[in-house]
Amino acid sequence: MSSVNLICNFQGNVTLIEWTKGGKALCPSNRITFQRDNRILKISPVERTDTGEYTCRLSNPVSVMATNYNLIVRYGPLNVTVRGTGEINAPDNTTFSCSADSQPPANFSWTFNGKGTGVTGPVFNIVKSKAGDSGNYTCIASNDMTGDKVPVTRTLIVNYGPVNVTVRGTGEINAPDNTTFSCSADSQPPANFSWTFNDKGTGVTGPVFNIVNSNAEKSGNYTCIASNDITGDKVPFTRTLTVNYGPLNVTVRGTGEINAPDNTTFTCSADSQPPANFSWTFNDKGTGVTGPVFNIVKSKVGDSGNYTCIASNDITGSKVSITQTLIVNGSSFIRGGIRPAVMLWMSMIICLIF
Repeated sequence: MSSVNLICNFQGNVTLIEWTKGGKALCPSNRITFQRDNRILKISPVERTDTGEYTCRLSNPVSVMATNYNLIVRYGPLNVTVRGTGEINAPDNTTFSCSADSQPPANFSWTFNGKGTGVTGPVFNIVKSKAGDSGNYTCIASNDMTGDKVPVTRTLIVNYGPVNVTVRGTGEINAPDNTTFSCSADSQPPANFSWTFNDKGTGVTGPVFNIVNSNAEKSGNYTCIASNDITGDKVPFTRTLTVNYGPLNVTVRGTGEINAPDNTTFTCSADSQPPANFSWTFNDKGTGVTGPVFNIVKSKVGDSGNYTCIASNDITGSKVSITQTLIVNGSSFIRGGIRPAVMLWMSMIICLIF
């Protein structure tokens, strides 16, 4: 609260002293009083509307004289306001404008999240907004004459993303182990998540995808789709899962009976990830043969027996064997069913007789 005295000095005989402001007569009030026969105009308390030109008019029967006083009331800053939107989508531009009632006019400076920006003046421009532009913008209005400073803060939210979409989780497991994929993204507002498997919807939403009791059919591409309903952006990120399994469904194909000296082949197959290794035994003894094929060339009776394919997976550590029995029919009889040795014996008997 402050007051001011306007004193009208004069010499000589004065019969009337009158005070006006802006040409309008002043009358006593709860703030305006006249003292010492109207020589002093006292205003208390002073308000900013008291700024203006005051005139003291002196008169007597002979002459009239007037003295002018220019009163400037310094105040403020008052009614400090920051105008501008509080939410935008990157990379849009926006502007904050600061205003204040002040005499003399206020000076303006700006901070961002409590740190100086070097920007002065009533306007703060944000060009090609990004995530880092979200925060508190404070306009500080100051008056060098009154010494007053008034801050007003405006919060800006910059919607962006999703960006930096990532899926974390192992890319290889052994059946029937469980595993989890976790999706993350930088986004404002926070991203929504959905999942596809081999480009088909799964119905799973949220950042986590759980795979339970894994098997061969769960190998493939798991895609997290991060979306932002405000910016309208969608960003997919794919993680490939390999499920090691097997050997399963081990099978040996080939005939079970041949006539010597025919050739034959056994072929072994298995469902496995990674592909199975194959080795062979004959009547439970190693053969040294590896690979899915076992060839028997110029078969003989001694080749009859049990041929076992052993399918193994070095990653899962599993081994599965399957046996195929082969019968090789020998050439013990000539046509007619008579042995060669018998024919020779019969020939000898004939010679002796004759």
